[in-house]
Amino acid sequence: MGEVMAEAAGEAGVADELGALRVVMARLLTEEDDLMVLAPLIARIASVSIQAARVQRAISGQLAESLTEALTTILTDLEGSDR
Repeated sequence: MGEVMAEAAGEAGVADELGALRVVMARLLTEEDDLMVLAPLIARIASVSIQAARVQRAISGQLAESLTEALTTILTDLEGSDR
């Protein structure tokens, strides 16, 4: 496990983390029926996803022009992964 973690830490980017966040969000949407529980959890995951996407853009040298653009991209990606 240590070797895998060390190898992952050596990679520049957060693609794996974004993928994991998408999986968590998808599981929440399919497993949680209580909207009072679901809403804040989804909001938190979306917030962390936005932060991770901003980091990814900074790493790749493509800084997002605005938070709206970053959010739109993430939501579009999430919509596409549901299909």
